[in-house]
Amino acid sequence: MADDFYDVFLSHNSKDKPAARALCTALEQEGCSVFFDDQDMDNDQIAGSAIDDAFDKTLVFAGCWGPAGVGRYQKFELDMGFNFAIDAKFSLISVILPGATPANPGAR
Repeated sequence: MADDFYDVFLSHNSKDKPAARALCTALEQEGCSVFFDDQDMDNDQIAGSAIDDAFDKTLVFAGCWGPAGVGRYQKFELDMGFNFAIDAKFSLISVILPGATPANPGAR
């Protein structure tokens, strides 16, 4: 990572990656520094360690809710994110991705 911090950490189900990637691109075009797994984690990094390191440098955690529901690894990120938010280490927001409905995000 070139930056000292991330404006936004995007947590998403890998099945919703195209919509999450579009959101990442839009945020970066607006000048935000975004943690996005494909671009910010090396293949040889241990995921939990990389995410923990990123959380220490994150201002806003965005939990993305898409039509695929919550994935197994996303649940891990969300659980960690809620704990960090409780400790007031960053802000927590929800993002409804295209194809999901606000009343029932993750419904197929």
